[in-house]
Amino acid sequence: MLERLYRQTIMDHYKQPRNYGKLTDDDAIVLPYKNPTCGDVMILYMLLQDDCIQDQI
Repeated sequence: MLERLYRQTIMDHYKQPRNYGKLTDDDAIVLPYKNPTCGDVMILYMLLQDDCIQDQI
């Protein structure tokens, strides 16, 4: 049952992507990451204000 839930969640995110794109704010922090196991590449954009995340993609 848990596997089915995970599969549904993954397919939902695949069909309706969230947090997609780039932050264009000059103060945004850019964190590239490459998974050494499978080679997937991800770039995380974060905007901090007073040490709190204000926006992320």
